[in-house]
Amino acid sequence: MIDGQSGESITAAIKELWPKQNPDRILEAAAEHFTRLAQAPPDALLGWCLAATRDLYRKLVEVGDYSGALKAIKLLHDLAQDRPGPTNDLTNGMPLIELP
Repeated sequence: MIDGQSGESITAAIKELWPKQNPDRILEAAAEHFTRLAQAPPDALLGWCLAATRDLYRKLVEVGDYSGALKAIKLLHDLAQDRPGPTNDLTNGMPLIELP
């Protein structure tokens, strides 16, 4: 579902993986799960996004994808600007380095 598969391919996969289960009930349970996730507090969602992006950054550096790592840094910076709190300045007043 998260991979963006079509409804037909998801239903076919459910029938193959869990032949004794009702695909409609599984899809309904998945929809309810995603609905609950969407109701999480904004701070929790932002925290998850920050943590996931940091993890992706680490993995990108490990494989040598420095272009992707820089994009992750930019995304972290942008996400941090949206965080609640008294200040959004993660640089502690230091100027940002401009990259070519």
